[in-house]
Amino acid sequence: VRFGDRVTGVPGFVHGGLTASICDELFGCVTRLRPAEPGGGTFFTARLEVDYRAPVPSGTTALVRVQATPMDGRKLWMSAQMEDASSGELLVEAKSLFVLARPRPKGE
Repeated sequence: VRFGDRVTGVPGFVHGGLTASICDELFGCVTRLRPAEPGGGTFFTARLEVDYRAPVPSGTTALVRVQATPMDGRKLWMSAQMEDASSGELLVEAKSLFVLARPRPKGE
């Protein structure tokens, strides 16, 4: 991810809400890459926890890595690390819980 200078909160630094949104979006992408669940279904974010480890200067190119655990019933836990692509410095860590929606009864 390359952050420009129009996504700042404090001048010169990327807004934390954007880094959280990027992590959440990538978690959502992982749910769509998983093999189809029995009966299909859609995942929803149930919990998103973000730890900001260092300020992210505008102009930074970041690498985001996402790991998912095996499904636990309808629950899918994931974690992400956002690092400065040049230095490897840890910028953001995030954890999430996604829940597979219950199938709707036919006719609804």
